[in-house]
Amino acid sequence: MHKKKNLPNDVCVLTIVLLLMFVYSSIIFHHT
Repeated sequence: MHKKKNLPNDVCVLTIVLLLMFVYSSIIFHHT
């Protein structure tokens, strides 16, 4: 199990997901 090397990748993915959610919320807020 070489999961420890993937930690930075997971953090990067989490950041991208949070950013996408933020942008998505902004778009919905603007359209409403």
